[in-house]
Amino acid sequence: MNNNNLNEQLFNINKFLSTSPSPNIQSVQNYTSTIDTSCIFSINFNTPYETLPPLAKVDTAAEKILHMQYPHLTPANVLSNGNCLLNSISLIFTKDQILAPQFRLAMIIELMKYADFYLSQKLFEEDYYFSDAALNSAKNPSMPTTYNKEREYIGEIAYMSKSHRFCSIIGIYGLASVIQRPIMSIYPPTISQLISTLYHKLIEPRIKVYSKCITIMWTSSSGKWNVNDPLPQTNHFVPVFKASSPFSSLKLKKNKYECELDVEMHDDLRLNECRLDVEMHVNLESNKRELDVEMHNDLQLNECGLQLNEDIFESEKWDGNYETESSSNADVFILLF
Repeated sequence: MNNNNLNEQLFNINKFLSTSPSPNIQSVQNYTSTIDTSCIFSINFNTPYETLPPLAKVDTAAEKILHMQYPHLTPANVLSNGNCLLNSISLIFTKDQILAPQFRLAMIIELMKYADFYLSQKLFEEDYYFSDAALNSAKNPSMPTTYNKEREYIGEIAYMSKSHRFCSIIGIYGLASVIQRPIMSIYPPTISQLISTLYHKLIEPRIKVYSKCITIMWTSSSGKWNVNDPLPQTNHFVPVFKASSPFSSLKLKKNKYECELDVEMHDDLRLNECRLDVEMHVNLESNKRELDVEMHNDLQLNECGLQLNEDIFESEKWDGNYETESSSNADVFILLF
Protein backbone atom coordinates (compact mmCIF):
# COMPACT_ATOMS: atom_id res chain seq x y z
CA MET A 1 0.00 0.00 0.00
CA ASN A 2 1.51 3.34 -1.03
CA ASN A 3 1.60 6.41 1.19
CA ASN A 4 -1.26 8.13 -0.62
CA ASN A 5 -3.58 5.22 0.08
CA LEU A 6 -2.35 5.01 3.66
CA ASN A 7 -2.98 8.67 4.33
CA GLU A 8 -6.39 8.46 2.69
CA GLN A 9 -7.34 5.50 4.86
CA LEU A 10 -6.21 7.30 8.01
CA PHE A 11 -8.05 10.46 6.99
CA ASN A 12 -11.29 8.57 6.41
CA ILE A 13 -10.99 6.69 9.70
CA ASN A 14 -10.40 9.90 11.62
CA LYS A 15 -13.36 11.54 9.92
CA PHE A 16 -15.60 8.59 10.82
CA LEU A 17 -14.47 8.43 14.46
CA SER A 18 -14.75 12.20 14.91
CA THR A 19 -18.40 12.49 13.89
CA SER A 20 -20.89 13.87 16.34
CA PRO A 21 -22.43 12.05 18.03
CA SER A 22 -19.57 9.58 18.23
CA PRO A 23 -20.11 6.11 16.75
CA ASN A 24 -20.75 3.27 19.16
CA ILE A 25 -18.43 0.34 19.52
CA GLN A 26 -20.41 -1.91 17.18
CA SER A 27 -20.27 0.57 14.31
CA VAL A 28 -16.54 1.06 14.93
CA GLN A 29 -15.94 -2.67 14.57
CA ASN A 30 -18.15 -2.92 11.51
CA TYR A 31 -16.27 -0.10 9.79
CA THR A 32 -13.07 -2.15 9.62
CA SER A 33 -14.77 -4.97 7.69
CA THR A 34 -14.39 -2.89 4.53
CA ILE A 35 -10.62 -2.44 4.92
CA ASP A 36 -8.20 -4.89 3.34
CA THR A 37 -5.31 -5.23 5.80
CA SER A 38 -3.36 -7.86 3.85
CA CYS A 39 -1.67 -5.26 1.66
CA ILE A 40 -0.49 -2.94 4.45
CA PHE A 41 2.85 -4.70 4.94
CA SER A 42 5.24 -6.44 2.60
CA ILE A 43 7.39 -7.68 5.51
CA ASN A 44 6.99 -10.25 8.26
CA PHE A 45 7.78 -9.80 11.92
CA ASN A 46 9.89 -12.86 12.70
CA THR A 47 13.33 -11.20 12.63
CA PRO A 48 13.52 -7.95 14.60
CA TYR A 49 16.93 -6.38 15.10
CA GLU A 50 18.31 -7.27 18.53
CA THR A 51 21.34 -4.97 18.40
CA LEU A 52 21.59 -1.46 16.98
CA PRO A 53 20.76 -1.66 13.25
CA PRO A 54 23.33 -0.53 10.67
CA LEU A 55 23.50 3.27 10.31
CA ALA A 56 21.25 3.79 13.34
CA LYS A 57 22.62 6.22 15.91
CA VAL A 58 22.53 6.05 19.69
CA ASP A 59 20.17 8.50 21.36
CA THR A 60 22.65 9.93 23.86
CA ALA A 61 19.99 11.91 25.75
CA ALA A 62 17.81 8.83 26.27
CA GLU A 63 20.89 6.73 27.02
CA LYS A 64 21.63 8.74 30.17
CA ILE A 65 18.14 8.00 31.45
CA LEU A 66 18.08 4.35 30.33
CA HIS A 67 21.41 3.58 31.98
CA MET A 68 19.97 4.51 35.38
CA GLN A 69 18.32 1.07 35.23
CA TYR A 70 19.74 -0.85 32.29
CA PRO A 71 23.41 -0.09 31.47
CA HIS A 72 23.54 -3.15 29.19
CA LEU A 73 20.95 -1.72 26.77
CA THR A 74 21.21 0.92 24.03
CA PRO A 75 18.49 3.33 22.81
CA ALA A 76 18.45 4.38 19.16
CA ASN A 77 17.70 7.83 17.86
CA VAL A 78 14.38 8.25 16.01
CA LEU A 79 12.58 11.32 14.72
CA SER A 80 10.59 13.16 17.38
CA ASN A 81 7.84 14.18 14.96
CA GLY A 82 4.83 12.72 16.76
CA ASN A 83 5.40 9.39 15.01
CA CYS A 84 8.16 8.37 17.43
CA LEU A 85 6.45 5.18 18.64
CA LEU A 86 5.77 4.07 15.06
CA ASN A 87 9.26 5.17 13.98
CA SER A 88 10.68 3.00 16.76
CA ILE A 89 8.76 -0.10 15.70
CA SER A 90 9.72 0.47 12.07
CA LEU A 91 13.41 0.79 12.98
CA ILE A 92 13.34 -2.44 14.98
CA PHE A 93 12.00 -4.46 12.06
CA THR A 94 13.33 -2.68 8.98
CA LYS A 95 16.44 -0.72 10.18
CA ASP A 96 14.78 2.53 9.04
CA GLN A 97 11.67 4.57 9.89
CA ILE A 98 9.84 4.65 6.57
CA LEU A 99 7.09 2.20 7.61
CA ALA A 100 5.76 4.42 10.40
CA PRO A 101 2.53 5.23 8.45
CA GLN A 102 1.89 1.51 7.84
CA PHE A 103 2.31 0.75 11.53
CA ARG A 104 -0.04 3.59 12.49
CA LEU A 105 -2.76 2.34 10.15
CA ALA A 106 -2.34 -1.28 11.26
CA MET A 107 -2.46 -0.22 14.93
CA ILE A 108 -5.68 1.77 14.44
CA ILE A 109 -7.41 -1.02 12.53
CA GLU A 110 -6.39 -3.56 15.19
CA LEU A 111 -7.82 -1.42 17.99
CA MET A 112 -11.05 -0.79 16.06
CA LYS A 113 -11.64 -4.32 14.81
CA TYR A 114 -11.01 -6.00 18.16
CA ALA A 115 -12.42 -3.29 20.42
CA ASP A 116 -14.46 -5.86 22.36
CA PHE A 117 -11.28 -7.70 23.31
CA TYR A 118 -9.47 -4.62 24.59
CA LEU A 119 -12.40 -3.00 26.36
CA SER A 120 -13.13 -6.24 28.21
CA GLN A 121 -9.68 -6.07 29.82
CA LYS A 122 -9.85 -4.76 33.39
CA LEU A 123 -6.88 -2.48 32.88
CA PHE A 124 -8.78 -0.48 30.24
CA GLU A 125 -11.23 0.65 32.91
CA GLU A 126 -8.65 3.04 34.37
CA ASP A 127 -8.51 6.71 33.40
CA TYR A 128 -4.71 6.62 33.70
CA TYR A 129 -4.41 4.72 30.42
CA PHE A 130 -6.12 7.40 28.37
CA SER A 131 -4.75 10.70 27.12
CA ASP A 132 -6.25 14.05 28.07
CA ALA A 133 -7.59 14.35 24.52
CA ALA A 134 -9.48 11.07 24.91
CA LEU A 135 -10.84 11.97 28.33
CA ASN A 136 -12.01 15.37 27.10
CA SER A 137 -13.74 13.82 24.10
CA ALA A 138 -15.79 11.51 26.32
CA LYS A 139 -18.03 14.16 27.84
CA ASN A 140 -21.27 13.10 26.18
CA PRO A 141 -23.08 11.17 28.94
CA SER A 142 -26.17 10.66 26.77
CA MET A 143 -24.27 8.40 24.39
CA PRO A 144 -25.26 4.76 25.09
CA THR A 145 -22.28 2.51 25.83
CA THR A 146 -21.54 -1.17 26.27
CA TYR A 147 -18.29 -0.71 28.21
CA ASN A 148 -17.30 1.66 31.01
CA LYS A 149 -14.58 3.39 29.00
CA GLU A 150 -16.07 3.01 25.53
CA ARG A 151 -16.24 6.74 24.82
CA GLU A 152 -12.68 7.30 26.00
CA TYR A 153 -11.46 4.35 23.96
CA ILE A 154 -13.06 5.62 20.74
CA GLY A 155 -11.74 9.12 21.47
CA GLU A 156 -8.23 7.70 21.92
CA ILE A 157 -8.34 5.87 18.60
CA ALA A 158 -9.69 8.97 16.86
CA TYR A 159 -6.84 11.06 18.26
CA MET A 160 -4.14 8.54 17.27
CA SER A 161 -5.57 8.07 13.77
CA LYS A 162 -3.99 11.36 12.68
CA SER A 163 -0.36 11.26 11.55
CA HIS A 164 2.25 12.90 13.77
CA ARG A 165 0.18 12.51 16.91
CA PHE A 166 1.73 11.05 20.03
CA CYS A 167 0.45 7.59 20.95
CA SER A 168 -0.65 6.48 24.41
CA ILE A 169 0.01 3.10 25.98
CA ILE A 170 -3.17 1.88 24.28
CA GLY A 171 -1.28 2.24 21.02
CA ILE A 172 1.44 -0.07 22.36
CA TYR A 173 -1.18 -2.74 23.10
CA GLY A 174 -2.44 -2.46 19.54
CA LEU A 175 1.08 -2.64 18.09
CA ALA A 176 1.94 -5.73 20.15
CA SER A 177 -0.97 -7.49 18.46
CA VAL A 178 0.06 -6.19 15.02
CA ILE A 179 3.55 -7.69 15.35
CA GLN A 180 2.18 -10.71 17.28
CA ARG A 181 4.82 -10.55 19.97
CA PRO A 182 5.21 -8.96 23.43
CA ILE A 183 6.52 -5.43 23.81
CA MET A 184 8.53 -4.54 26.89
CA SER A 185 7.52 -1.03 27.89
CA ILE A 186 10.34 0.61 29.86
CA TYR A 187 9.43 3.63 31.93
CA PRO A 188 12.27 5.59 33.60
CA PRO A 189 12.70 5.24 37.36
CA THR A 190 10.29 7.32 39.43
CA ILE A 191 9.14 7.52 43.03
CA SER A 192 5.57 7.17 41.76
CA GLN A 193 4.70 3.51 42.24
CA LEU A 194 1.44 4.03 40.37
CA ILE A 195 3.18 5.34 37.24
CA SER A 196 5.70 2.49 37.33
CA THR A 197 2.94 -0.11 37.68
CA LEU A 198 0.96 1.33 34.77
CA TYR A 199 3.71 1.92 32.24
CA HIS A 200 6.72 -0.22 33.17
CA LYS A 201 5.56 -3.67 32.11
CA LEU A 202 5.52 -6.43 29.53
CA ILE A 203 2.60 -5.91 27.16
CA GLU A 204 1.22 -9.10 25.66
CA PRO A 205 -0.40 -9.28 22.20
CA ARG A 206 -3.94 -10.45 21.57
CA ILE A 207 -2.50 -13.47 19.74
CA LYS A 208 1.13 -14.38 20.40
CA VAL A 209 3.02 -15.98 17.51
CA TYR A 210 6.53 -14.97 18.62
CA SER A 211 7.56 -15.27 22.26
CA LYS A 212 10.61 -13.01 22.18
CA CYS A 213 9.74 -9.42 23.01
CA ILE A 214 10.98 -6.15 21.56
CA THR A 215 11.65 -3.16 23.81
CA ILE A 216 10.36 0.41 23.72
CA MET A 217 11.28 3.16 26.16
CA TRP A 218 9.32 6.19 27.29
CA THR A 219 11.63 9.16 27.68
CA SER A 220 12.03 12.91 27.65
CA SER A 221 13.48 14.43 24.50
CA SER A 222 15.39 16.93 26.65
CA GLY A 223 17.41 14.14 28.26
CA LYS A 224 16.54 15.49 31.71
CA TRP A 225 14.81 13.27 34.25
CA ASN A 226 13.91 13.84 37.88
CA VAL A 227 13.45 10.54 39.70
CA ASN A 228 11.80 12.36 42.61
CA ASP A 229 9.11 13.99 40.50
CA PRO A 230 5.76 12.42 41.57
CA LEU A 231 4.20 13.35 38.20
CA PRO A 232 6.95 12.79 35.62
CA GLN A 233 6.33 13.82 32.02
CA THR A 234 7.43 11.87 28.95
CA ASN A 235 7.13 13.16 25.40
CA HIS A 236 9.12 10.70 23.32
CA PHE A 237 9.61 7.00 22.54
CA VAL A 238 12.83 5.29 21.50
CA PRO A 239 13.57 1.69 20.48
CA VAL A 240 15.93 -0.20 22.76
CA PHE A 241 18.51 -2.79 21.75
CA LYS A 242 21.11 -4.99 23.37
CA ALA A 243 24.55 -3.44 23.55
CA SER A 244 26.59 -4.59 20.56
CA SER A 245 29.44 -5.78 22.79
CA PRO A 246 29.96 -6.46 26.50
CA PHE A 247 32.34 -3.51 26.62
CA SER A 248 29.71 -1.06 25.34
CA SER A 249 27.44 -1.70 28.29
CA LEU A 250 30.24 -0.85 30.73
CA LYS A 251 31.30 2.34 28.96
CA LEU A 252 29.68 4.76 31.39
CA LYS A 253 30.85 2.82 34.44
CA LYS A 254 34.35 2.58 32.99
CA ASN A 255 34.53 6.32 32.45
CA LYS A 256 33.27 6.91 35.96
CA TYR A 257 35.82 4.53 37.46
CA GLU A 258 38.62 6.04 35.38
CA CYS A 259 37.75 9.48 36.72
CA GLU A 260 37.71 8.15 40.28
CA LEU A 261 40.97 6.33 39.66
CA ASP A 262 42.64 9.46 38.30
CA VAL A 263 41.54 11.47 41.32
CA GLU A 264 42.61 8.82 43.83
CA MET A 265 45.97 8.20 42.16
CA HIS A 266 46.59 11.94 41.91
CA ASP A 267 45.81 12.35 45.59
CA ASP A 268 48.05 9.41 46.50
CA LEU A 269 50.91 10.75 44.40
CA ARG A 270 50.64 14.16 46.01
CA LEU A 271 50.47 12.56 49.45
CA ASN A 272 53.49 10.38 48.77
CA GLU A 273 55.43 13.32 47.36
CA CYS A 274 54.73 15.23 50.56
CA ARG A 275 55.73 12.23 52.66
CA LEU A 276 58.91 11.81 50.63
CA ASP A 277 59.83 15.48 50.94
CA VAL A 278 59.31 15.39 54.70
CA GLU A 279 61.23 12.14 55.09
CA MET A 280 64.12 13.40 52.98
CA HIS A 281 64.20 16.65 54.95
CA VAL A 282 64.21 14.82 58.28
CA ASN A 283 66.94 12.43 57.17
CA LEU A 284 69.07 15.24 55.76
CA GLU A 285 68.75 17.19 59.01
CA SER A 286 69.60 14.08 61.02
CA ASN A 287 72.61 13.20 58.89
CA LYS A 288 73.78 16.79 58.95
CA ARG A 289 73.67 16.82 62.75
CA GLU A 290 75.51 13.49 62.91
CA LEU A 291 78.11 14.82 60.50
CA ASP A 292 78.57 18.03 62.50
CA VAL A 293 79.01 16.08 65.74
CA GLU A 294 81.45 13.66 64.14
CA MET A 295 83.48 16.46 62.58
CA HIS A 296 83.53 18.33 65.88
CA ASN A 297 84.81 15.24 67.70
CA ASP A 298 87.44 14.59 65.08
CA LEU A 299 88.61 18.18 65.21
CA GLN A 300 88.94 17.95 68.97
CA LEU A 301 90.97 14.77 68.63
CA ASN A 302 93.14 16.18 65.86
CA GLU A 303 94.54 19.54 66.82
CA CYS A 304 96.20 19.80 63.40
CA GLY A 305 92.76 19.98 61.75
CA LEU A 306 92.63 16.52 60.25
CA GLN A 307 89.72 16.10 57.81
CA LEU A 308 87.04 13.50 58.16
CA ASN A 309 88.02 10.11 56.90
CA GLU A 310 86.30 9.75 53.49
CA ASP A 311 85.39 6.10 54.07
CA ILE A 312 83.62 6.94 57.29
CA PHE A 313 81.75 9.77 55.59
CA GLU A 314 80.59 7.49 52.76
CA SER A 315 79.39 4.80 55.14
CA GLU A 316 77.37 7.31 57.13
CA LYS A 317 76.06 9.38 54.24
CA TRP A 318 72.26 9.18 53.73
CA ASP A 319 70.98 7.07 50.86
CA GLY A 320 67.99 8.90 49.21
CA ASN A 321 66.67 6.00 47.07
CA TYR A 322 63.08 5.53 48.31
CA GLU A 323 60.33 3.45 46.77
CA THR A 324 57.16 5.55 46.79
CA GLU A 325 53.67 4.15 47.46
CA SER A 326 52.25 5.64 44.28
CA SER A 327 53.31 2.76 42.05
CA SER A 328 51.94 0.09 44.38
CA ASN A 329 48.71 2.02 44.91
CA ALA A 330 48.23 2.40 41.18
CA ASP A 331 48.58 -1.36 40.74
CA VAL A 332 45.90 -1.95 43.36
CA PHE A 333 43.45 0.41 41.64
CA ILE A 334 44.12 -1.15 38.26
CA LEU A 335 43.44 -4.62 39.65
CA LEU A 336 40.22 -3.46 41.26
CA PHE A 337 38.83 -2.07 38.07
